[in-house]
Amino acid sequence: MQPGPFEILDHTADVAIRAYGRTLPELFENAALAMFSTMVDLKSVPGSETRHISVSAPSLEDLLVSWLREFIFISDTEHLVFSRFSIQQLTEPTDEREADLSGIATGGPYQAGVVRMGAAVKAVTYHDLRIERTPEGVWQAVITFDV
Repeated sequence: MQPGPFEILDHTADVAIRAYGRTLPELFENAALAMFSTMVDLKSVPGSETRHISVSAPSLEDLLVSWLREFIFISDTEHLVFSRFSIQQLTEPTDEREADLSGIATGGPYQAGVVRMGAAVKAVTYHDLRIERTPEGVWQAVITFDV
């Protein structure tokens, strides 16, 4: 049984999360949701902006890092935060091709109405990064963020 979309894990210096999903797309959506929930109250984020994200990578772990790094870049350069994520397409890597992902994020400007919950995420790290499928068929990922 899946406990929820994500949980915040105890970590000494940075922020770590475990995201869950019944499918890989849901796992990637919930990982992005978890990342932004460590920074802001997601209910306070306006839904006035949409961004389309497309990334490719040689492994699912690299794809997850690339997906989340795109949001950090957009957040840093455009001062946007996001609270809704939808993966349109996700293909797993094979010997012949890289993994691909395309999705949409909805959010808005980081402004006075957005409630800050913690420090801004500066980077997605490879420290303890893993994606696995449980015996029950639930996908889970552990991700550590540098704050």
